[in-house]
Amino acid sequence: MADSAAPLTALSGHDEFDENISELATPAAGPYKFKKKRGKWPKGTHDQVTRQFLAFAVLGILTVLYFMVMFALVCGWIDGEKFTMAVAAISGPQALAAAVIGFYYGKNGSNDS
Repeated sequence: MADSAAPLTALSGHDEFDENISELATPAAGPYKFKKKRGKWPKGTHDQVTRQFLAFAVLGILTVLYFMVMFALVCGWIDGEKFTMAVAAISGPQALAAAVIGFYYGKNGSNDS
């Protein structure tokens, strides 16, 4: 029967122990600097980037919905009554967009002061 308690170094692939590492050592202060530069990614904290993404995504979806309804009206696929019903149906996403934009600019305004 083989010894089931194999040393950790054999399991992890590390054969040498670094004597300079201590349990009490703390990492250097300050933000971690990435070696790769980020591309065209928005700058700011995670919360700011998330708020910006949500605001633009909701506005983009709402804009596409309005253009689709307008395009259908111009092409004659829907009449005036159906257009009114479609615009009323979009009022829910419009309220969501208004709330998201208010949250986005409200948080940005409170952070600036």
